This record gives sequence, structure tokens and C-alpha cells, in this order.
Amino acid sequence: MSRNPRPSAATKRGRLSALAGIVAVALLGGVTVGVAGVQSAGAATITGPKIEICKSGPVTGSFLFSVNESETPISVKVGTCVGVAVTAGPNTVSELVDPTGATTLNSIQVTPSTALVSKSIANRTATVNVPAVTGNVAVTFGNVPNTGGLKICKLAATNSPSLIGESFAFTETAGGSVVDASAIANGACSQLTSYQVGTQVAIQENATPGTAVQSISVSGGTGSNQNLAAGTITATVGSGVTEVDYTNYIPVVQNPGYLEVCKNAGDAYVPYGPWSFGITNEAGASVGSVSVPAGQCSGDVALPPGDYTVTESFSSPYYVSSITAVPADTLVASNVANGTGTFAVSAGNTTTGFYTNDTQMGYVKVCKTLTPQSGALAGTNFNFNVTDAAGTQVVTVTAPPVGQTYCSPDYSALPLGSVATVTEQSVPNVAVVATSVTPPTADAGSTVGTAKVTVGNGINSALFTNEALGWVEVCKQGDASVGTTSFNFSVNGGAQFPVQTGQCSQAFQVPAGTATVQEFNSNPAFYLANVSTVGVTDPTGSRLLSGSTANPATVTVPFGGVNNETVVTFTNDTNQSQFKVCTAQTSPDANLVGDAFPYTWSYTVNGVTTTGSANLVVPLTGSTCSALSALIPLVNTGGTPVVVSVTAGVPSGITGVDLANFNLAGIGSVLSGPATPTGFPATYTFSVGAGINVATFTNGASH
Repeated sequence: MSRNPRPSAATKRGRLSALAGIVAVALLGGVTVGVAGVQSAGAATITGPKIEICKSGPVTGSFLFSVNESETPISVKVGTCVGVAVTAGPNTVSELVDPTGATTLNSIQVTPSTALVSKSIANRTATVNVPAVTGNVAVTFGNVPNTGGLKICKLAATNSPSLIGESFAFTETAGGSVVDASAIANGACSQLTSYQVGTQVAIQENATPGTAVQSISVSGGTGSNQNLAAGTITATVGSGVTEVDYTNYIPVVQNPGYLEVCKNAGDAYVPYGPWSFGITNEAGASVGSVSVPAGQCSGDVALPPGDYTVTESFSSPYYVSSITAVPADTLVASNVANGTGTFAVSAGNTTTGFYTNDTQMGYVKVCKTLTPQSGALAGTNFNFNVTDAAGTQVVTVTAPPVGQTYCSPDYSALPLGSVATVTEQSVPNVAVVATSVTPPTADAGSTVGTAKVTVGNGINSALFTNEALGWVEVCKQGDASVGTTSFNFSVNGGAQFPVQTGQCSQAFQVPAGTATVQEFNSNPAFYLANVSTVGVTDPTGSRLLSGSTANPATVTVPFGGVNNETVVTFTNDTNQSQFKVCTAQTSPDANLVGDAFPYTWSYTVNGVTTTGSANLVVPLTGSTCSALSALIPLVNTGGTPVVVSVTAGVPSGITGVDLANFNLAGIGSVLSGPATPTGFPATYTFSVGAGINVATFTNGASH
């Protein structure tokens, strides 16, 4: 690594003296914004070349630095910068080792980066080139915390081998955070807890009846404030693993008495445990604790004679229902609400305290209501599967009249906080449309058809709303021209589906009561001629509630299966038309009045051809017309239009006449024909439109 030549002692002393003065002025100066997101102290007091030493990192406190191996350290607080006057050229900044060992240097940044000559995180140094004119280079040193692990180990004293394998509990407290730990004597240590090196952790061993702490030792770190009687020590965490060893022994009690705690489950819901009990003496000081499974006893705990209070730890839904003692007169006092009993212990005798727990219970009931149009279900029995802590039961509820609610309870008492799942058994043609829980706070995630009820005090209800269902089928009919055309339909505004003329749809399940069926017809050649209904119970069609041509149609849908479905038939017919042929002359000057012009026509409807003819006498003004044709459908089967062909002729012996104009009135369309004027015979074809179509031939003298 490149360095400046080492100065002489005299030179160094002079430089350090001057530097000390500069640093003092800098620290007394104002605070301005520096580099790397930190503050710069005294930056405005140095006008010549300088280095700003900055400190950053997820750590706190102040760190010491030297410039060019100065003997007087420079203190820089994390989050700030300190300006130091230097000579132009290479200068070396060094961070001194953190004497606490709590942090490690992990980054060095130079601003501007072009000023960097060299840097070494391992050596904690950076050499930078400072410009001669108002030079300003910032060097930022970033530190991160050093962490170490803390574990607690338990040893049994040589005179207390019976403690080997026993579990002991501890509490670690540091900076407001609390960690619970446990260790097994001469066995497993507690899990490692990570702390920043130098952290002081207060450790306390929870009192264990019949044992005492003989010694506490710390390795890998340091210990202080040791109190064997209280089982406490303060451990300062070092790098690596700090191990705290507790050695316990069984003290000899002179003329002891014995206290035993027994646990009884009052009902089947009280769990095995183990259950925890704390023991305190008459002064309220803890003398230990025991853990007792349901149906078991703790064994004798040797204690000096006196009164001792035993407190059970319990939580809802479990509660202490009774506290008794053997002998009975050793129970001094009890408070089942708090789970405490005070027992008299006498020398050489055993006092046994019996704690019985029971479970707070609640109930679930199942309720039924109907939608407004589901009165047909009133009086019907519905079965529900109720699965809960008691197993699975079947609850039967009778459907009430519309507007009312009936309920049936599950007579099994259930632990508070447990969840009961209620599911309705399916009934043909009946739907569950809503499920709710009362109170709403007891809803544990219900869905339509399944209620999940968190059992609370009293009775909690699951309400199921049912809807009666029926069936609708749509059929399609039409005349010969409609043929097999498909039409789209919708039931109750649902998705459209096609039905071909002459066929029926599948059956659709819908709410009983009324339903709407709508036909969608995009072909103007067809019109809805009739809507009819039929059902097994009323084959005459009395299920139609709307008019016989209403679209959408409203129908009655009874509750039940497909056997009693409502069949709705839509019949479509083809719009009809008629035509007539007329003759006229262009003007009286044509001299055609009284002449009879021959006309012939033909059209084909669904394979049947019809022909006709007429001799029409030309009037002086206006026109002369044939009779109207028979009614003609607009289209043939398959949708092709009906086409009329008309041919105009000229009377025998008449010359000098031509067809001056052809006109089709109505909403039909001319398909073919010669341009006018034209000679005879002249043939025109046209498709008929709904209503009357008039084909007028206007004749005139040819020139």
C-alpha cells in the first residue's frame, strides 16, 4: 500500500498540534449537508485542501480516525462528517479498531471516486489524492454490527444426580426484548439467540421446586451482577458463542413437609396438558413450579413447614371448577375464579391439592327460512349434518311458512371457541341460496350451503334460506316456410341457447313461481304467431300468464321435478305478401287507350309453381290493374326469397309501341329486367315484400 513518507517526531507533533486546533474549530462550526447522506461538521471553516471523514452504517456511536498516522485521534459520530485540513497530494485516512468489538468495517467510499489512490478494508485505510486548489475529498467508512450467539446450559451438581435429564426454564432480557429458553440438565443446551457483540443480556432461571442454583459461569463472553439466590446473571455477549452454565443442586430441607399437586379433568374436553402450577410462600416469593398432566400428580415437593399458595395457569374455554385438599383441613383458602389455593404444609406430612378443571360450553342451533316464492316447501323436513367437538349429529328442521323462521338445537354442549360445521343434506329440486351465522362475529368462514360457527356463550345459530325449484322447457314450431330454422331463447335473462324449429330444448331448472322466456328473432321474414304452455297438471295451457304473443312470455313454474315441467312453445309463421300487375300509357299522345296488353306471371313457393295472366286495357289516364294474387310467403323453406316473374306482351297487329317504364311499388326488390325503353316481350323478376306489391308497366309510342 502506498503511503506518504513518515514525518519526524517534531514535525508530527507540530502537525498534530495544528490539527487539534483545526478539529476543535470544525467541531464548533455550523452543521451542513455532507456526502453519503450524512452531516458535515465545520465544513465552512476550512478553505484550503481538506478531507471530510464521514461515518455511516446501521450502527450508532462515535468512531476514532487518524490522518497520515496522526497521534491525536479524530472522533466522528455515525451520520456525520468531520473536516480535516491537509496538504495537497496523497493523504491516508485510517479508522481505529472498535475497542468494544461490537462492529466491523465493511465499506469505504471515496467522493469523488477519481480521488481514490488505494483502500483496504482489512487494514481499515484509504489513501486519497487531494487537489491543491480548494480541494475537498470525502471518505466514508461504513460499519456493520458484529453478532454473537448466546446459549444457556444446565448442569447437575455432583451431589444431585437425580436432576440429570430434568428440564429447566430461563428468561433472557435485552433492550426490552424477552426470549424464553430451556435446557436439560447434563443434556441439551438452549437454542442459540443472536445478539450484537457487547449486548448485555439479563438471564434468570425460573424457580424449580426443591432445587437451588449452586454456580453460574460464562465462557466466550463476560458475566456480572451474579445472584445465585435469585438465579440471575448479566452476560455480555462476545464474538462467536457465549455460553452461560447454570449448575443446580437439591438443597437439604430440615424437617420438611411435602406438597403434592394433582390434576383432574372434569369433562372430556379438558386436554391432557401438562398443566402448569406456580408455588409461592407466605411472603409471596416463588418457591418453584410444577407441570402436571390431567389425571396425574406432581409427586412430593419438599418444603419448609408453612402455608403455600398454588396458582394454576389456565385460559378459556377451561376454568377451575373446584379446589380440594387431602387432608381436607390443609386447604387454608381457595379462589376458583383465579385458580389459587393456599395449603398448609407441616413437617413430615404430605399435603395434596386437587385441582379440577371443566370446559365453558355453548350450543349451536340450526334455523330454516324460505324465499318469498317457495311456500310449497312449508312443512318439509330438512336434515343437517352438524360436525363439531362432540362428533357428527343429524339435526332436523321443519320449513316454516314464508316470512317465518323455524329452528332446532343441537343438544350437544360444545367447548367455547370450538367450531361447528353445519351442512344441509340435499333435497331434490331445492336450492340453498343463503347461509348466515348469528352473531356475525361467530362466523368462521361460512359459504352458501355450509355454515361454520365458532361456539360462543349461549346459543349460536346457523340460518339456511331455501328456494323451491321447478323446470322449464322451450319448444319451437313454425309454418312450412319457417322450416327448420333455429331461434335463440333465454330463460330468466340467462345465456341464450338455440332451438331448431320442430324441436325442443333441454329442461332448465329455475326458481319455482314464475319464469320469463324470451325469443330472439333476427329474421324479418318471420313473426311470432303464438305462445302456448302445457304441463302435466294443466295440459290446456293455463300456465301462460302473459298474452299469447307476448315476448318475453311469463309462465307459471310449479315446484317439482321434470315430470311436472312447464313446456313453453313458441310458434313462428312467415310474413305474407300479395302482388298485382298494372298497365298505363306514357301520355294520351301515345294513342294506346282501349288497347288490351297481355301479361303473364309465375312464382314458386316451396316447390309449387303458380301461374296467372291478365289482358289489361290501357286507360286514358292512370292505370288498369289485375286482381291481387293469393297470399304468398316472403321466403321459401330454407330462407330463400319468393320470386315473381312477370312478362309484358303487345296486342296482335299493334306496332310502334315499346315499354317506356317499369316500376315496383311496395317493399319488394326488383331482381332483373331490361333497361327501358325496351321492346316486347319484356320480362321482370322481383322478390315480394311484406304487404302489397304493385308492378306497373307504362307503355308508349316508339320513335
